[in-house]
Amino acid sequence: MASNFIILIIAFLFFGAFTIALVHRFGAKFRNSYILSILALINILAVLLYQEVVSKGSLIYTVGAKIPSLYSVQGFPVRIILTADALSGFLVLLFVSIASLVFLYSLQILKEHLSLDKFYILSFLLLAGILGFLITGDFFTLFVFYEINTIATAGLIAFFRNKESLKSSFNYLVVFAIGSLFLLLGVGFLYGKYGALNMVALANNLDFLLLDRIALVFIAAALLLKAGAFPFYFWKPQTYKAMPISAIVLALMSSLAALYVLFKIVFNIFGYNIVLGWTLILFSILSIFVGVFFALKEKSIKRILAYLAISEVGYVILGISAGMMMANSEFGFMAIKGGLFHMVNDVLDISFLFLLVGIIFYISKAKNIFEIRGIGHKYPFLSGLFFFGVLAVAGMPPLNGFASKIIIYESIFHLSPALTILGIMGSILTLAVLIKIFAMIFLGTPSENFRNYKKIPKLAVSTIIIFAIIMLLIGFFPKEFTNSFIDKGASSLINRQDYIH
Repeated sequence: MASNFIILIIAFLFFGAFTIALVHRFGAKFRNSYILSILALINILAVLLYQEVVSKGSLIYTVGAKIPSLYSVQGFPVRIILTADALSGFLVLLFVSIASLVFLYSLQILKEHLSLDKFYILSFLLLAGILGFLITGDFFTLFVFYEINTIATAGLIAFFRNKESLKSSFNYLVVFAIGSLFLLLGVGFLYGKYGALNMVALANNLDFLLLDRIALVFIAAALLLKAGAFPFYFWKPQTYKAMPISAIVLALMSSLAALYVLFKIVFNIFGYNIVLGWTLILFSILSIFVGVFFALKEKSIKRILAYLAISEVGYVILGISAGMMMANSEFGFMAIKGGLFHMVNDVLDISFLFLLVGIIFYISKAKNIFEIRGIGHKYPFLSGLFFFGVLAVAGMPPLNGFASKIIIYESIFHLSPALTILGIMGSILTLAVLIKIFAMIFLGTPSENFRNYKKIPKLAVSTIIIFAIIMLLIGFFPKEFTNSFIDKGASSLINRQDYIH
């Protein structure tokens, strides 16, 4: 029964997506209750799944098999196999929990939009695509979830149906049609050579000669594109600017899920690779500095935060790829743990700032940063929350961002002190960008529409406060958090033979 938790989470998301439009006919209140009921059920399943993988080890679900927990790749070169281990189980639980808070936030922030049912349909599909990334056990299913993820995201980009959002959606589809082609080519090379798409079957047979390396390059390019890391970051700022704030948080999770898949493929299927490791380290440093430098020049607050999201993804890649270079050492494990820890903090911290900006836009009805200056005079509580987020993203103690970055800095120092210095410089520049935003929004002379601002939406602010509490608890108790959640996940990522077994 335990292995059924894997498929049930995905199944209920698809079921919810395809029934929301019908339920909407009974009224908005009934629809909202229906959505929250499905989310509650999925959260319960995610908790049960995580408990199972922590206590009993990895779970497998083979779609269509008489006994889903057992499978044989012989005779089935293409078969849908879903797996969950300590790391993917934790990320499923984390992403489902964050998505639930985002849906609560949306009930109030987006309630004035007539096409809200379409937003929830697309969001459920996108969440299914994200979780599919985390639990896929074969390359065929990975490609399917990549496509679901792309199409659902494109729909959310076009949600507002204005010229900017429609153009951004079209551009996104064009870019990720190329990304899908890259992924398909990589998978095709592997299938053509080995006659299998099952990840474990390939891990047992790869000889890592020229064709395998070409396949890995194509697959890595497709996943780095989805992650929005250097050199494939170009789509992210305009895409985030056009999307609803709630959808941006889902897009952030999609980017981090793509990174998880990339490192799962590298560690568990292809094995450690020095050339790939140094290439990813270079991309991570460039992601950090490209993100902060473009953010310094930018004026749109959504684009600024998008560039900072690119920069923070760089820290995740830096930690894990540096750990790859120090494989089988204490500092290598520590670097991987820091990268995974920062993946958690990244989605919490950047989401926190985006959701807070969404509230500011909601109460001010503003469209750009110049229309909302001086808001701190009327809403000091919001200014305090934003400054809290500034410190977390910049990695200032005692918040969660500091805890993960200090682990990365300490561990990568043993690979190269220059990497630690560059990482610290990136954090300083990030702080400068965020202080600039804080000053522009909350300080200075209030704008002309200052007296016409709406009341603070209490439900939306409550969800943000939950984010803040989690961030604060992780910051105060980082060791307890990593011991409980991150260590087991890091071990499952790097132990290739355990994954194959």
